[in-house]
Amino acid sequence: SSCCAPCGMPDRPTLALVGVTAIWGSTFVVVKDAVEKMPVTDFLTWRFGLAALVMLLLRPRSVAALGPSGRRAGVLVGLALGAGYLLQTLGLQHTSAAVSGFITGMFVVLTPLGSALLLRSRVPLAAWGAVALATVGLALLSLHGLSVGYGELLTLGCAAAFALHIVGLGRWASSYDA
Repeated sequence: SSCCAPCGMPDRPTLALVGVTAIWGSTFVVVKDAVEKMPVTDFLTWRFGLAALVMLLLRPRSVAALGPSGRRAGVLVGLALGAGYLLQTLGLQHTSAAVSGFITGMFVVLTPLGSALLLRSRVPLAAWGAVALATVGLALLSLHGLSVGYGELLTLGCAAAFALHIVGLGRWASSYDA
């Protein structure tokens, strides 16, 4: 157990991880409510358009500094991330926030599979054990049955897109100034 003192209190990194997890989990409910009031593509356009504007204002020369190969890699990982958010948000219109959170969390399972298939990397046995543990843990926390519908299929596509995004970042991010 990780603690900062003999008192048994968790240390800052552990608290930060729990906090980030709580915020991430709450976004499923917030986004589900938002897309009931606004079309998905409008919501995502505003959400990421505003983020892009802020980034452009903070680092106006970053994209030009990447060069052609960096911009190509950025477009590929950006398309994967964009597809993930689009599929996730569309899926939320047809499934519960809890099920969406579970299926989205399956990117943990799909990332080593994608890495093995696309990068021909060897996945250590311990990683496969972690994949199995993550799958069981996510299922126990999130699922109340095993029905698969349109929303679940869209969200599974989201998890696959997020896994591709992570594989792409693992391959290219260290080569460029993110």
